[in-house]
Amino acid sequence: MPPVKLIKSERIGSRIRKMYDKPKTPFEKLKEFNPNDEKIREIEELRNRLNPFVLGEIIDKKLEKI
Repeated sequence: MPPVKLIKSERIGSRIRKMYDKPKTPFEKLKEFNPNDEKIREIEELRNRLNPFVLGEIIDKKLEKI
């Protein structure tokens, strides 16, 4: 689950209102930090090709064999 980062908190009377950034995965944070890195582009291409549902089915089948 992507974590959220606290941007600011403000006091309204006796309550504290917290403002959070949009959730980002560690890969998205790395991509923002260094968007022109060749290795990051390769990982992104691999990520776009993979389907998590298909990978889950493959893992389940292999676990059944074990």
